Amino acid sequence: MHAPRISVVVANHNYGRFLDRFFGALAAQTFPPDAVEVVFVDDASSDDSRERARRWQADGPWAAFRVLALPRVGRPGPVRNAGAKAARGPFLLFCDPDDYLAPDFLRLTHAALTEPCGLAGREGPTELAEPTELAELAELEGHNDAPGITGSAPGPHSLRDLAHAALHAAGAKGGPAPGDLPGNLSGGIPPHGTSRPHIACVDYIEESPAGSRVVRVPEFHPDLLRTQNLFHTTSLLRREVWLASRGFRAETAYEDWDFWVQAAMGGFGVVRVAQPLLHYVFHDANYSHAARADDGRAKARIVRDNPAFFESEVRAWARALLRGEPWAAPFSRGVIPRAADIRALRELFVARMGAARAGEIFSRVGL
Repeated sequence: MHAPRISVVVANHNYGRFLDRFFGALAAQTFPPDAVEVVFVDDASSDDSRERARRWQADGPWAAFRVLALPRVGRPGPVRNAGAKAARGPFLLFCDPDDYLAPDFLRLTHAALTEPCGLAGREGPTELAEPTELAELAELEGHNDAPGITGSAPGPHSLRDLAHAALHAAGAKGGPAPGDLPGNLSGGIPPHGTSRPHIACVDYIEESPAGSRVVRVPEFHPDLLRTQNLFHTTSLLRREVWLASRGFRAETAYEDWDFWVQAAMGGFGVVRVAQPLLHYVFHDANYSHAARADDGRAKARIVRDNPAFFESEVRAWARALLRGEPWAAPFSRGVIPRAADIRALRELFVARMGAARAGEIFSRVGL
């Protein structure tokens, strides 16, 4: 029996109904199964998850299969970290068991990271699909005069109105509006950081009750992560990427976005395998629903915890949002504002309220 090359870390809570599909797809991989270990980490499930996992542990074709039972954590990040610590392979793949892999996922992503011609069959430029359910900016025509501005000190609601008006104004001046998808920069930039790639991401098939579609991810550039997370958690990576990070941090609900920011700051190279090799399944119990409910603060915590990655104006916005400053709008769901957006916001406040009053508001966070 070979030592494992790839450790597949599966973080689970009450997803027993998905496990046969997930492990069936993993068993059908075209990568040698005796070079794969499975680390199944269960977050105190109350369904039959552990029993189903143990059946696959007994009958599966892999080099090793371990079942780790944790006391209830409630967040996938710490559960993934526990699995990564137990894993032995030089390559890690973090999976959610409600998703499932196409048959060539492991073989092609491993080749992309290890073989000089691993991407010889990759596609050319592809159309970039917008991120899932990206929230559109609120329509504010006819509301240029926010209430409560003239004649009295602005209250929280009027400051929020100004913030939303600034978002609309920033989008109306030409160029991408806050929330627009950043495309491939400079016509496509080679993998960032070292010459040897450390992370292989893939296109994926998004499945939902409304149907399915192929999502083409962009060629990686760290600037993309400064505004949005377009890369799926299920990307094959060398173990050193995880070791060089602080893991999946529970301080933000967007744990995977924070992890990719840490990897970008470490200069780790990313390569895209331009084939839809992952089935990303939406359903009512997705953890992402809970993450979206905390969208603004989750994004601000990413900025707070990775300050060197973001511009000073964006850091000031994050501090203000976490302190509850009413001017610090959360922006579109899943989008961190750019420095230009924050500057546009301040300019509008100065124009409507005067430099002195606006300066007092923004000085509290160093703007």
